[in-house]
Amino acid sequence: MRLKRLEIQGFKSFARPVSLDFGQGITAIVGPNGSGKSNISDALRWVMGEQSAKSLRGYKMEDVIFAGSDGKRPLGMAEVQVTLDNSDGFFPLDYAELTVTRRVYRSGDSEFLINKQSCRLRDIHDLFTDTGLGREGYAVIGQGQIDAVLSVRPEDRRVLLEETAGIVKYRQRKEQALRKLEDTSIDLLRVTDILHELESQLGPLEEQAKQARLYLDLAERLQGAELDLYHLTWHGLDQKWVERQERLVSLQASYDGAAEELHSLEEQKLRLDREEQHLEEEIEGHRQDLMDLTEGYNQGVHTIQLYQERLQNHNTRSEQLTGLIRAQEDELERLQSEGSGLKKQFTELLEQIRVQEETIAQAELGVEDLQQRHKKGQMESQGLKDDFFDFMRELTERRNFQRGFGERQSNLESQIAANQDELQRFTESMAVAGKQVRELDEKRLQLADALEALAVREQQTQSELEGAKRNLAQHQSHVRGMQEKLAQVTSRLKTLQEFEEGYAGYAFGVKRIMQHGEMSKLVFGTVADVITVPSGLETAFEVALGAGLQNLITPGEAEAKTLIAWLQKVQGGRVTILPLDTIKGSEFSPDRKNLLNQAGVLGTALDLLTISKQYLPALASLLGRVVITEDLDTALRLKRDLGQFSRIVTRDGSVVFPSGAMTGGSLNNRTSGLL
Repeated sequence: MRLKRLEIQGFKSFARPVSLDFGQGITAIVGPNGSGKSNISDALRWVMGEQSAKSLRGYKMEDVIFAGSDGKRPLGMAEVQVTLDNSDGFFPLDYAELTVTRRVYRSGDSEFLINKQSCRLRDIHDLFTDTGLGREGYAVIGQGQIDAVLSVRPEDRRVLLEETAGIVKYRQRKEQALRKLEDTSIDLLRVTDILHELESQLGPLEEQAKQARLYLDLAERLQGAELDLYHLTWHGLDQKWVERQERLVSLQASYDGAAEELHSLEEQKLRLDREEQHLEEEIEGHRQDLMDLTEGYNQGVHTIQLYQERLQNHNTRSEQLTGLIRAQEDELERLQSEGSGLKKQFTELLEQIRVQEETIAQAELGVEDLQQRHKKGQMESQGLKDDFFDFMRELTERRNFQRGFGERQSNLESQIAANQDELQRFTESMAVAGKQVRELDEKRLQLADALEALAVREQQTQSELEGAKRNLAQHQSHVRGMQEKLAQVTSRLKTLQEFEEGYAGYAFGVKRIMQHGEMSKLVFGTVADVITVPSGLETAFEVALGAGLQNLITPGEAEAKTLIAWLQKVQGGRVTILPLDTIKGSEFSPDRKNLLNQAGVLGTALDLLTISKQYLPALASLLGRVVITEDLDTALRLKRDLGQFSRIVTRDGSVVFPSGAMTGGSLNNRTSGLL
């Protein structure tokens, strides 16, 4: 064996990786103080398993990691590898070269490797034991250690001599063997206690076996009754399902009929809406015609009133003209009469003129007067003619006006008569239109009432349909729930049957007996079969009983002997049997039970169980002196006062023993699942 190479990285002052190769002969490392010579020896001791930080000139193991310097940041890991030549087989490994690696991180984690294979620190210690290279070896001697060896006590010097002599390995093996012997002695003592305890429990096993057989019989009868119940329940559910299906078909038919009726009503409603719209359009047209006729009537009435007013004015003017004509006629008659008198006078004058002409000569003096009178008469005659002509012209104009006014009056009267006829026709048309409007209003009201009745009926139909849908959904949900419950019950029943038939979770010997037709008749059942545990205390009782849950209960010792002989014959494993005719158990005295009346103590395990009376001795042998508490504090407090108990078990499965030992922790799964 020879040291070949030492590789250092991040150890103390070696920030960068450093590799030191050691050739044949002696290798000396020299350098000034503080250059790291001692760190090389510390690295060699550390990689070979040194655990004392003080021996490595530090206070804690993290001090061996490079802490940084000027211009260099601290590192998070230190690693040292030592390579040894094993070509001569010095180390008990099939390698010609042996490399030991050790790493440490600032988090405190460490890694150990031998030839790049992960290992334990103990493996490294065992590897270098008796080689002089171990943690207590003499291969590495530091400064001042020779004086320390010479001045130490003989006991400490003996360790060095034993390492030198190569007997440390045997001393360590001796110490390890002594520790194992001590542990084995403790285990044997515990096993002896358990055997004594189990021997005291053999008496009630026969009674428990009887109870187990009774339980199996009752369980079989219960299973048959449950199957009958499930069959009846299934039959009832099947009948209800058929009824619900028939009801569903009926409701679906009603729904389809209602949907068809609703569709027809909707079509009728659309048709009535179209008729109503058409009637409203006709009513609107009649209303427009009525408005036009009303406007024409108003215009005609206004025109008639205007013409009546004009006619009244014309009548007044005609009366005035008639009075004027009468006056002019009277004046004309007067003038005519005066003209007749004048003509007569003129005739007389002409005659007188002729007479006078004959007598002109006789009456020259009266000629001028007569001429003057003649001129004056002519002038008056001419004025009368002019007045007559003016009167005749005015009379002609008045007659023409009267004749035109008469024609206009007759035209107005015919127009008024035509307007009155048109008004009469319009009034009759208005009466007909009003009648039609009233009829249309009545029909519209009837249609509105029919639509309202249809809407109410549609709403009722929709409500009935929604109710039918809800009832159908409820029935379907109920049927699905019953089907799911039936499937769950069937699945659970099948699982329980498979579990009971296969005795899953039981020991091999228990399975062999319970699954054998003849042998199973000798057994009442297991402890787990004959007890009923309160809800929430399953974990506590599984921990309290432990393997006792699989103990078999027989009527007596004869059955137990038969079962044991059969198991030995068929190599069927081992079982614990509780014969009821010989098993005996012990319980707390009344004074001790009074100590259980305190907060946090649920009672004795035997009192909390529900069991048949015939199995009581068997359960008393297992649980007679077992107490169930709420928590560990109550259990520890009760341990100091109670005494003479087998064990105290908490609700979560922690256990306190009379010796002071405690068992507890987390339970990922239930201990056995038999309860």
